[in-house]
Amino acid sequence: MASSVMNKPEMKDFFTENFKHDLVNMSKDTVANVRLALARVLRNHFKQMDGTFIYDAKINQALATLAADQEVDVRSVVAQIKDLYGGVHDDASSESS
Repeated sequence: MASSVMNKPEMKDFFTENFKHDLVNMSKDTVANVRLALARVLRNHFKQMDGTFIYDAKINQALATLAADQEVDVRSVVAQIKDLYGGVHDDASSESS
Protein backbone atom coordinates (compact mmCIF):
# COMPACT_ATOMS: atom_id res chain seq x y z
CA MET A 1 0.00 0.00 0.00
CA ALA A 2 2.63 2.55 1.01
CA SER A 3 4.64 1.80 -2.11
CA SER A 4 1.72 2.46 -4.47
CA VAL A 5 0.96 5.76 -2.72
CA MET A 6 4.63 6.72 -2.46
CA ASN A 7 5.16 6.37 -6.21
CA LYS A 8 2.44 8.86 -7.19
CA PRO A 9 3.60 12.49 -7.14
CA GLU A 10 0.03 13.71 -6.60
CA MET A 11 -0.11 11.65 -3.38
CA LYS A 12 3.07 13.07 -1.80
CA ASP A 13 1.26 15.04 0.91
CA PHE A 14 -0.99 12.10 1.78
CA PHE A 15 2.01 9.79 2.01
CA THR A 16 3.95 12.27 4.14
CA GLU A 17 1.05 12.67 6.58
CA ASN A 18 0.11 9.00 6.86
CA PHE A 19 3.08 6.77 6.06
CA LYS A 20 6.44 8.51 5.89
CA HIS A 21 7.26 8.65 9.61
CA ASP A 22 6.46 4.97 10.14
CA LEU A 23 8.23 3.96 6.95
CA VAL A 24 11.43 5.78 7.92
CA ASN A 25 11.31 4.21 11.40
CA MET A 26 11.20 0.74 9.82
CA SER A 27 14.85 1.21 8.83
CA LYS A 28 15.67 0.53 12.49
CA ASP A 29 13.23 -2.35 13.01
CA THR A 30 14.60 -5.32 14.95
CA VAL A 31 13.23 -7.79 12.37
CA ALA A 32 15.54 -8.21 9.37
CA ASN A 33 12.70 -9.09 6.99
CA VAL A 34 10.98 -5.79 7.78
CA ARG A 35 14.15 -3.89 6.91
CA LEU A 36 14.56 -6.00 3.76
CA ALA A 37 10.99 -5.25 2.67
CA LEU A 38 11.59 -1.55 3.27
CA ALA A 39 14.79 -1.64 1.23
CA ARG A 40 12.86 -3.25 -1.63
CA VAL A 41 10.09 -0.64 -1.46
CA LEU A 42 12.68 2.13 -1.57
CA ARG A 43 14.57 0.45 -4.42
CA ASN A 44 11.37 0.25 -6.45
CA HIS A 45 10.61 3.88 -5.69
CA PHE A 46 14.09 5.05 -6.69
CA LYS A 47 13.87 3.07 -9.95
CA GLN A 48 11.01 5.34 -11.01
CA MET A 49 12.18 8.20 -13.18
CA ASP A 50 10.04 10.64 -11.21
CA GLY A 51 10.55 9.16 -7.74
CA THR A 52 8.74 11.72 -5.60
CA PHE A 53 10.97 11.23 -2.56
CA ILE A 54 14.29 10.78 -4.35
CA TYR A 55 15.74 13.95 -2.77
CA ASP A 56 13.94 13.68 0.56
CA ALA A 57 16.38 13.95 3.48
CA LYS A 58 14.50 11.57 5.79
CA ILE A 59 14.05 8.91 3.12
CA ASN A 60 17.75 9.18 2.29
CA GLN A 61 18.60 8.97 5.98
CA ALA A 62 16.64 5.70 6.12
CA LEU A 63 18.61 4.48 3.10
CA ALA A 64 21.87 5.35 4.82
CA THR A 65 20.78 3.37 7.88
CA LEU A 66 19.85 0.40 5.69
CA ALA A 67 23.17 0.67 3.80
CA ALA A 68 24.94 0.00 7.11
CA ASP A 69 22.61 -2.84 8.10
CA GLN A 70 24.06 -5.98 9.66
CA GLU A 71 22.20 -8.18 7.15
CA VAL A 72 23.90 -8.63 3.79
CA ASP A 73 20.56 -9.01 1.97
CA VAL A 74 19.44 -5.57 3.12
CA ARG A 75 22.77 -3.98 2.15
CA SER A 76 22.61 -5.71 -1.23
CA VAL A 77 19.25 -4.16 -2.10
CA VAL A 78 20.44 -0.71 -1.03
CA ALA A 79 23.60 -1.21 -3.12
CA GLN A 80 21.35 -1.63 -6.16
CA ILE A 81 20.00 1.88 -5.52
CA LYS A 82 23.53 3.24 -5.21
CA ASP A 83 24.45 1.50 -8.47
CA LEU A 84 21.56 3.27 -10.20
CA TYR A 85 22.42 6.73 -8.91
CA GLY A 86 26.02 6.62 -7.77
CA GLY A 87 24.84 7.00 -4.19
CA VAL A 88 21.79 8.19 -2.36
CA HIS A 89 20.60 11.73 -2.91
CA ASP A 90 20.75 14.20 -0.09
CA ASP A 91 19.52 17.64 -1.04
CA ALA A 92 19.76 19.99 1.93
CA SER A 93 17.03 22.17 0.44
CA SER A 94 14.48 19.35 0.34
CA GLU A 95 11.68 19.03 2.85
CA SER A 96 12.40 16.61 5.63
CA SER A 97 9.01 16.51 7.30
